[in-house]
Amino acid sequence: MKKIEFEAVARPAPGAASVVTIDGVAVVLADVGGRLRAFDDTCTHRGCSLAGGTIDASSVTCPCHRGRFDLSTGVPLDGPPVEPIRVRVVRLDGDRVLVER
Repeated sequence: MKKIEFEAVARPAPGAASVVTIDGVAVVLADVGGRLRAFDDTCTHRGCSLAGGTIDASSVTCPCHRGRFDLSTGVPLDGPPVEPIRVRVVRLDGDRVLVER
């Protein structure tokens, strides 16, 4: 089993999203109803930033072409994207937020 490595990042405000850089990759960290979600910021369709999209409890919708991705698996739910995004594990360690590298 592969060991997951984590990086500490700043927690976004409740209901907000921020973009952090992990190993040179832009990652969206969002607080959705008190649950932290992390996923790569780049849409697999045309490379648009997902940080400006609509994020709800279970999905993110790209602001450019309205492609929607499942936040548990990264799989596209609605086209035009056909490739998944990377969804990252988020853990809390006391007051620290840890996101999968």
